[in-house]
Amino acid sequence: MKKVSRLRKIVSSVFSAVMIFGIFQMSSASAASADLTQQQKEEYYKQYVDIIKEVNSEQPDADLEVVSFNEITDWVNPDEFKGIAIERANMQFVDDVDNVLEPTKPTKGLTAFASGTVSATKSKGFNAKGTSVTLSVTGNFHTQYFELYKRQLFSGIKSVSSSTNRGTWTQSGYEFMSMDMGTTYAVTTSGILVLNDIKSTHHVSIEFYCTANGGVE
Repeated sequence: MKKVSRLRKIVSSVFSAVMIFGIFQMSSASAASADLTQQQKEEYYKQYVDIIKEVNSEQPDADLEVVSFNEITDWVNPDEFKGIAIERANMQFVDDVDNVLEPTKPTKGLTAFASGTVSATKSKGFNAKGTSVTLSVTGNFHTQYFELYKRQLFSGIKSVSSSTNRGTWTQSGYEFMSMDMGTTYAVTTSGILVLNDIKSTHHVSIEFYCTANGGVE
C-alpha cells in the first residue's frame, strides 16, 4: 500500500510540473507579444510584408498576403513568421480520409424516373507541422433520370457552399465540369483562407458521383 501511495504522489508531482511548465510557456509567449512596443510591432510588420513578397517570388503558385497591421493577432518572431509563410505557400488540400461521409440518398419520394435535388458534403484537408485545416464543400445538385442510360445522372448545380474548421474561409466562387457522361461532377471551389495572420487564395477540386438511383457520394 505504501508503494502505491508513493507512486501516486510521484505521478501527481510530475503532472503538476508539466501543467506549470505549459502555463509558464504560454504566459511567456503572451508576455513577449505584449511587451513589444508600438515601434517594434511596426518593424515586425515591415518584415512580415517583405517576407511575404520574398515567399511569393520564390514560389510561383503562391498567392499570399499578410493581414493589415490592426488585424495581427500574434506578433511572432519574423523568423517564425517566415516558416509559417513557406509552409502556407506549399499548402495543398488532399482527400480527407478522416472525414469520409456516407453517400447521400435520393430526396425522399424521388422515383427512378423523376428529377430531383440532392445535397452532399465532401472534405479535403491539409496537415503539416501541427497545422491541420479541413475544407468542407457542400453541393446542392440536380439529378434526372435518362432513359438512354437507364439511370439517374447529374443535370445541374443549384448551389455550392464551403467552410473550414480553422481560420476564416471566404468563398469567392466555384466552377464545375461534367465527366463520365454526367455521372461525375468535378467541383472547383475558390476562396481565401485567413489563418496565422496570413491570407492565401485556394482553388480546391472535389469530385461528386451520382449513383444510378440518384444518390450523391
